[in-house]
Amino acid sequence: MTPNPLSYRFVDDLIPLVLDSNLHWWPQDLANLCRVSLAWLSFTRKRLYRHPRLTTYHTCSLLARTLHETQYLCSLIVGIILQPISSEYGDFTSRGTRLASLRTLLGVHGLQSITLGGELANGAGRFLHMVGNPSMVRELHVDGSLTIHGVTSKASLEWDESIILKFSSLHTLHLSNLDLDIDPGAPPAPMIHTLVLDNVDIIFGDLFSMANKARHIHVTTENGTEYERQLKIILDSWPVKYLKYEVRHGCCHAGSLFNQDSKPLPLLRSLHFDGVSVDRETLVWIREVCDRLEELVVTDNRVFLNAEDWATFMASESSGGLKV
Repeated sequence: MTPNPLSYRFVDDLIPLVLDSNLHWWPQDLANLCRVSLAWLSFTRKRLYRHPRLTTYHTCSLLARTLHETQYLCSLIVGIILQPISSEYGDFTSRGTRLASLRTLLGVHGLQSITLGGELANGAGRFLHMVGNPSMVRELHVDGSLTIHGVTSKASLEWDESIILKFSSLHTLHLSNLDLDIDPGAPPAPMIHTLVLDNVDIIFGDLFSMANKARHIHVTTENGTEYERQLKIILDSWPVKYLKYEVRHGCCHAGSLFNQDSKPLPLLRSLHFDGVSVDRETLVWIREVCDRLEELVVTDNRVFLNAEDWATFMASESSGGLKV
């Protein structure tokens, strides 16, 4: 007799294995799996609510209402991405409802990662003050990428003492496509370990007074002239372990960072240059200053080095464990 397929029962213990088999589930797929059974609901909603991404004020309102009605779901959220923009077809959510929804979402107790984008990236500090438990936040990203496409006015952030004191456990700060105003009177933020700046225009202030203990620094800029002085001060002031410097347009030379005036960088392990020209003299100073460098990456069509220059560099005693 042929077994009836309907007589087979799925073993609930396999549900976590099924979910772990794909790290990129679509939210709609997870929502559908929640409807299969109570067992699927138990496992799947942990993924569905772990790191929600919301791109309209209407969805912000819906999630805020759901969290208000089902408080248990708040405990499942560890991070949130808020990138709302007003719909071109009309968003009838009132300003009061929008603000109430944002306060609910940013007030979730267990938030460790926050991304503010869309219209929230314009004067982002206003919304950072809505965060209910800022001392628990480990990762913060203010993303103004939507603003450069004319969705709203250009993104901006004023980095001041109030933000530093609130986000006292911040480990990673990622800013992209915005104007940055650094209050020179604010104390440095020694807790920041990783600083990522992508197309950020520093309107006022210095990076040194913003995060003077960052070990990992990644800067991507349209024009390297603005950051040459900033990065030079950083390298001469505290021990950086990882530096990646990308210049998309314009002319930038690594010699502005590594020269006869450079201080030793014994902790620098990884150095990446993209769009930054490097010549033989600069390579010599990198070797002298970074005697424990483990990785050097140079990507640019203006690298004035030949095979002999690289061979000499690699043969030096200070380049024993280096990967190029």
